[in-house]
Formats: sequence, structure tokens, C-alpha cells
Amino acid sequence: PAATTATETPEPIVVELREVNNSGQSGTATLTPGSVGDIETFDVLIEIQPVVAAPQMAHVHAATCAEYAKVKGLAEQIATVRSNLSEIRDGKSESHSVAGSIATGAFSINVHEPAHPFPAVACGDIPRAGR
Repeated sequence: PAATTATETPEPIVVELREVNNSGQSGTATLTPGSVGDIETFDVLIEIQPVVAAPQMAHVHAATCAEYAKVKGLAEQIATVRSNLSEIRDGKSESHSVAGSIATGAFSINVHEPAHPFPAVACGDIPRAGR
């Protein structure tokens, strides 16, 4: 029998963004796997409610939500940022070709308040791909 050469399209990963710090905001981040050459990438669509007037920052952090919650101080929190994501406006953000293997179970996505000291308002752990 002939070998199959068709490549399976990886399934998107949906991350539940749970409210933190009594923010009242929650939502989802949908990660769609892709690649640029040999580099693994993800397109990331964030949808969060309720919508706030000011743009919000979002990041992929090299820490789970539980680990990030223990990090004290803005400099230490910034040190965990793996990738900046597009600003959230009107409750949505689309980031394209976020590089790196982030579906390992060791990363999270945080959405932050737009004002200093930028506390997280929602966080979700990115599961290991295939789970």
C-alpha cells in the first residue's frame, strides 16, 4: 500500500481565561497552530467580557497561572513574559504568528489592567498540545 502524504491540520487549542484579582473579566484564548518555515507558531484570538473602555495588554508568560500569582513585583512579572500579544480592544485581540513551542503545559496567557501596576484581570494555562 502507498504511504499517505497528507498532513493533518492540528486542532486549535482553547484556553479558558479565568477571572483573577476580582476583576469580573473572563473569556477565552483560541490558539491555532501553524508554522513559519521550521518555526512553530500560533495565531492567538482572545475574547474577553465584559468589555472595558481602555485597551488592555495581554501576554504569553513562561509560568502557569498559579506560578505567576506568586510572582511579586512588576520587574519580576515582566521577566516572565515570553511573547507580547496584540492589545485587546472592544473585548478582542488577534495576534498572528506568535513564535515558539508554547503548548507544553508550562505557559499561560494573562490579560492585564491598562494602568500601573498592571495587575492581571484574567489568566489561563496553555495545556500541552494533544490534550
